[in-house]
Amino acid sequence: ALRQVAAFAAALRAAADADLFRYAVSTLGRRIPELLGADAETLLPGGADGYRAALSRSERLSEAEDLLRSAAGRLKERGGLHAERRQRDAVERAKAIIEDRISDHALSTAAIAAEVGLSASYLRDLFKRLEGVALLEYVGSRRLELAMRLLSGSDASVREICDRAGFINYSYFFTYFKKATG
Repeated sequence: ALRQVAAFAAALRAAADADLFRYAVSTLGRRIPELLGADAETLLPGGADGYRAALSRSERLSEAEDLLRSAAGRLKERGGLHAERRQRDAVERAKAIIEDRISDHALSTAAIAAEVGLSASYLRDLFKRLEGVALLEYVGSRRLELAMRLLSGSDASVREICDRAGFINYSYFFTYFKKATG
């Protein structure tokens, strides 16, 4: 829609016709708020009514373009906020999957990414950027925390605890545990 508006503005600039300019301003005053729907009040400078009023006071195409640029900038900013929220939600879903399936030996980046609906490499990068720790490192630390709780609070054997905490094999569990806890 914004590309169409830009093309429309270019045609107006080329025509330099005052009647065409008034018609265009009137049309943009109606169509842009319609396109934005309920978001028009927050995206348009002064809301839909303020935008229409400012647009109707425009005497030059550059003034109308400035109003449109302002709306486009707000729309882009809002889109960025939505993207950040979606990314945060994806990481939170990944963490919930990890908590739910911590004992699963097949829990991998690819399996988590498939459930979240992202590629494994994108999820890895996103998780690292938002959490400050690699995804598999996070999984390992959650498994280690579970194993430590089980070791101190149950009568289960170390082999059983290793399995319940989702570690692949017994010797790896010992190596990982010793490295992490000293």
